[in-house]
Amino acid sequence: MKETIDKSARRILSISQVLKILMVITFALLLLGLIMINYHRGSDGYIPLPEHSPVTAGQAGSKFGITILTDKGLNVRAFNVLLVSIAGRMAFCFAALLILRGLLKRIIKSYTPYEPANVRHIRQLAWLILLSDVLPEAAAWILGRLSGVTAAFQLNITFVFMGLVFLCVAEIFRYGCYLQQEADETL
Repeated sequence: MKETIDKSARRILSISQVLKILMVITFALLLLGLIMINYHRGSDGYIPLPEHSPVTAGQAGSKFGITILTDKGLNVRAFNVLLVSIAGRMAFCFAALLILRGLLKRIIKSYTPYEPANVRHIRQLAWLILLSDVLPEAAAWILGRLSGVTAAFQLNITFVFMGLVFLCVAEIFRYGCYLQQEADETL
């Protein structure tokens, strides 16, 4: 059993290391995109679309409640708000990945998931998931208002549900810790 836990946890750790590297690269590319878009914008704050653009403003719609394409072209301020929103979401994902890695390392070291520190990690993960949709949305909405961009405040109920599920899992693990302690004291 210990070998199975160790093998699975090590495999997940390897995958999470690759994800961590990909997230750092993506975050750097987002920052580069932010700099490049602002460098190429016109005096009116737009980047005109090519004459035969494959996407029109009517087809584009909005991303995360932010409309970035208009008839004038790409709205640079709206694009900045969008990139900041995406970067905020990525920061939460990165923090969740670090917590998950800490949890897995602790399981590998102790060969049991039922430890109070693991319960704390799962609770942190739950709160991070709950806040990962609310805070970036709020930041994008506030930044949009300050820059004159229309940004809708849209919450994704899936993240709220996932966060509540993780809080329930943390309570299950807390009870598992209690049972583990009782079993250890009995033996």
